[in-house]
Amino acid sequence: NISFRLTSKCSIFKGNSLQNAKVNLVASASSVGLVFIGSNIPELVVVCMKDLESPGGAERNVPTRKVPMPSPINQMAVNCDGSLLAVDVSINGSPHIQLYSVASFLTPVSRQLTT
Repeated sequence: NISFRLTSKCSIFKGNSLQNAKVNLVASASSVGLVFIGSNIPELVVVCMKDLESPGGAERNVPTRKVPMPSPINQMAVNCDGSLLAVDVSINGSPHIQLYSVASFLTPVSRQLTT
């Protein structure tokens, strides 16, 4: 027999623009500590688990990375080893799967270059 015990929980849709979304989708790559969030808003939201698990993380707005999508996300999933994210969107009315390397979401959002 296998049993699972919930050690902590948090509401990732509470207190932000996703709270009133019509569709809430979540995929996770636990091997790298990322959570991917989709909704009827045409963007993919990426959250680091360590930010959610930090003291008070579930009660405050944690840093997020937002990736614009061509349409609201219909479905999404991470493969078994957590290396690829598949996102189902519509482009010109046709279904389209966009594949992303999960590791690419671990890089900084932007870098300030100084000369």
